[in-house]
Amino acid sequence: MAAGVYNTVIEKGATFELTVTYNDATGAAVNLTTWTVRMQVRETPSASSAILTSEGGSPTIVLTKNSSGVISATVSAANTAALTVTTAYYDIEAQSSAGVVRRVLQGRIIISPEVTR
Repeated sequence: MAAGVYNTVIEKGATFELTVTYNDATGAAVNLTTWTVRMQVRETPSASSAILTSEGGSPTIVLTKNSSGVISATVSAANTAALTVTTAYYDIEAQSSAGVVRRVLQGRIIISPEVTR
């Protein structure tokens, strides 16, 4: 099953939140309690380093997951304020305990400048 595509906006200086439910091919929510989820944001899909990551780097994306297939991604206001690009790309992947990797969601992000600071 192909990943969903969702283009979104990060407002610099504001907390960014993104929530998605991962369903299987029949439409049933996938129990993610034993799965590992990860997300990265890069200036271009082929960029050598991530500008945001859930994998222990900095700045950090905090990911949570549950048995109802819900994945929530949060980036702090301080971390969005530090972004220096105007456009970026992301994806969210889930890996089962058996090593099967599925791309859940992908898309483009517009970074909206902050006026009030």
